[in-house]
Amino acid sequence: MLKEALLETLWPTRCAGCERAGKVLCDDCIRNMEYIDAYAACPICGDPAGLRVCTRCNAPVEDPEHRVRTLECRSAAMFTGRMAKAIHAYKDAGETRLYKPFALILARIVPPPWLDEADCVTCVPASKAAIRKRGFNHTEPLAQQLASNLGLPYRPLLVVGNVKDQRGLGRRQRSANMRHVLKVLPDTKPPQNVLLIDDVMTTGATLEAATTALKDAGAQTVRCLTLARA
Repeated sequence: MLKEALLETLWPTRCAGCERAGKVLCDDCIRNMEYIDAYAACPICGDPAGLRVCTRCNAPVEDPEHRVRTLECRSAAMFTGRMAKAIHAYKDAGETRLYKPFALILARIVPPPWLDEADCVTCVPASKAAIRKRGFNHTEPLAQQLASNLGLPYRPLLVVGNVKDQRGLGRRQRSANMRHVLKVLPDTKPPQNVLLIDDVMTTGATLEAATTALKDAGAQTVRCLTLARA
């Protein structure tokens, strides 16, 4: 406690979204992120403007060899402004305490039927290179805290092999990058209904690869939650 008090005196906690002193993510930033309106979003994949005609769900498959399954997803906010700053602070600037407010934000967007049917929470794991760079698997504490908030067990189910950094890649490149990279842990059988957590959905290639791996291993439904959508 004394050490924490000293550190707080020397380097006071500042909000990752606006740099205001006091909290790691202040109430004003939490209120004023660019949240996605669930009533205007695609009821399947969560595309922010896809309620009537979802261009993502109806888009042609660019790579016929890549087996794309219908992706059930909800995202809390757009990857802009304060949310983008907070996620960058969490992943790349060492502000690991953000997993707690992030988990609270995620808990608010879980559809009740998803919660009722879920058997466990898991996450898309970071690559070995990303863990070496950041010093931690950024999705795991977020998924663990969310599981605790929801009263569900957390289970690590996936492992990731060697993969290039996804940032800057298009949909086809991301799909090729993730193909056969995400796999279920050896000697592991997923439960029937899984809540899958990631930080940002860009093209959906990573979540599609993880969903395919889990379903191939025995899961019946895989529902995805992300903090943000690019």
